[in-house]
This record gives sequence, C-alpha cells and structure tokens, in this order.
Amino acid sequence: MSVNINFLGILNRANKIVTGKDSVKRESYNGRVKLIICAVDFSTRAKSDMKRFAEENGIPFLEKWTKQELGVALGRGETGLVGVLDKSVVSKFKGVL
Repeated sequence: MSVNINFLGILNRANKIVTGKDSVKRESYNGRVKLIICAVDFSTRAKSDMKRFAEENGIPFLEKWTKQELGVALGRGETGLVGVLDKSVVSKFKGVL
C-alpha cells in the first residue's frame, strides 16, 4: 500500500512526528524515531549526514517529496526532515521505501 503525503498531516495532528535535524536526532537517540523522511531538495551535505545517521542507527530512510510539499502537508513552512514516531505507521510507507 502506497502512502499519500497528506497522511503526514494526520500524523502531525496526532503528535506522531518530529521535524528538524536536532529533534529527529534527539528522538532517534531516545529510540522513538522509526522512520526518517528527507526532502529531495534538502541540502546535499545534510541529506548525506542524515542518511548515514539513519543507517548507523538502523532507522529506515525515505527521500521523497520537496521541502515545500512536506511543509504544506504538515501545515507549516518548508520542512526538510521529518521523523515518524509510530512504528505501526512505518508499514504504510513500505511501498515507497
């Protein structure tokens, strides 16, 4: 099953995501992040750093959508990095991983 970007808005309202590099890393160290979503137009260096971080910590990494698309879905400005906190939701992203 493929997931629609608008599903991220539902997760946001349910407090099942964190945004931004610092928050994603902090919650990852606490074992809460189950999936990292990075915008395709996120800076190359930051994208590379987060991909390596995800691999080192065994967290699935998805590079999809633009910063603007992520921001609109979440009801905020441009967002380059999202951490999904709900493990049961990760299976919905399997079609796009």
